[in-house]
Amino acid sequence: MRNCFVPGCDSYCKAKNCAQRKMFFAPKEMFEKWKEKLANKREFKKNDRVCERHFESNQIIEYWENKINGIVHKTKREKPKLAPTAIPTLNIPNWNDFNSPTLQKRQFDKVKILHAQIIKRVAPDDLKKDLKSPVKKLKTDNNEIVLNTPQQVSPTKSITKSEQVDEDNLELFENLYDEVHDVTLPNTLYGINRCPERQFIVFNQFNFKSMGFKKYLFIDSSLNCKVYNNGSVETTKLLKDNCNTEFISEWLDKIDKM
Repeated sequence: MRNCFVPGCDSYCKAKNCAQRKMFFAPKEMFEKWKEKLANKREFKKNDRVCERHFESNQIIEYWENKINGIVHKTKREKPKLAPTAIPTLNIPNWNDFNSPTLQKRQFDKVKILHAQIIKRVAPDDLKKDLKSPVKKLKTDNNEIVLNTPQQVSPTKSITKSEQVDEDNLELFENLYDEVHDVTLPNTLYGINRCPERQFIVFNQFNFKSMGFKKYLFIDSSLNCKVYNNGSVETTKLLKDNCNTEFISEWLDKIDKM
């Protein structure tokens, strides 16, 4: 399972082919202490989870214990839980580790350009015209000096305030795009489709009678949503606090019951 809040953890586990990890939410009384311990790449929220890699083994309770005739009997829990005072302290990166440009940041810049292309409906060639901005030298992990020349929309194509790319929304969408397979689908008739250029995600229900789609949930990189249900379409906006796999799982369950 993915979707660990700790920066870099999901990428590490994916590269190491880690087995399914146990995920934990912060108990209400321990929330502020967890928040202080975790690297603040973004704000830690109540619906964020932290995986077992960041806890001491004695903080994870995996068995029920019952004493019968003086003998302790252990029964494995279906779902492990944390000790009441458990705090994530292992494998926590330093905030400074995330100040330098990374591949993820460069991919994020590309998404912004693609999003601007959708808004303005301009030809791809127009988006390749870079602004003449000061060139910054950046240091990579290999101590090599590279030039930072991100692509931007041509100044001749003005963008109104309402059309400006919301970087917060894009970052949330990027996280959801990468973690989308953690969404629990209502049943096996549902599928997940992701745009290769990271512009949208679609959850759809296949109708075997009409050989088409009966219901779907469409989410684009600005968190604009469309819910299609038997011919009717409802448009809405996904709130930032709800841009996570748990909320999407619950939303799909409600759509399925409509």
